Amino acid sequence: MKRIHFIISSFLVLILSSCTTTQYADSPEKQAQRLEQEKINNLYIEEAKAAITNQDFVLEGDQITSKRGRSIYVSPNTNFISLKDGRATVQIAFTGGYIGQNGIGGITVQGIASNIQTKTTKKGNTVFSMNVTGRGISAQIEIELLAGSNRAIGRVNPNFNSNRIILSGRLYTTENSSVFKAQSY
Repeated sequence: MKRIHFIISSFLVLILSSCTTTQYADSPEKQAQRLEQEKINNLYIEEAKAAITNQDFVLEGDQITSKRGRSIYVSPNTNFISLKDGRATVQIAFTGGYIGQNGIGGITVQGIASNIQTKTTKKGNTVFSMNVTGRGISAQIEIELLAGSNRAIGRVNPNFNSNRIILSGRLYTTENSSVFKAQSY
């Protein structure tokens, strides 16, 4: 009995050791592909940091979270927060047959950005905040660019009600963005 147990355990050790050695051995093509992807990711990270610094960016949101924590995945082409030349735009558009005020299933509001501040947290995240006032919007907007990535979280906190919205997605420069801006309110 001990002999069978020894054979089975030896066989298992042999299989596990062969699996772990083949798992970590990469071909030169995969290593080159991984290095190329790292270069592209670093380019996106530097571009996102420069966009925040130049105050010329678009946060393309792929997920919206309501004040009660309910999340929904949305199209990044029609859900965004942008800032260019001191003018901020917030567009939220849901799919599913609802036309909305902007014609694509939601709302688009614009305003003038003021009280712009940028700071870096202890974790290395960049936090950009601004007040936006205009026709249809009076809100505080905070965008947190996560360290080591172009992923960002945008929080829209209206001044006159508690219907805050959190938009999660990727941050790009305005010229590299692919958003569709609908009719504003």
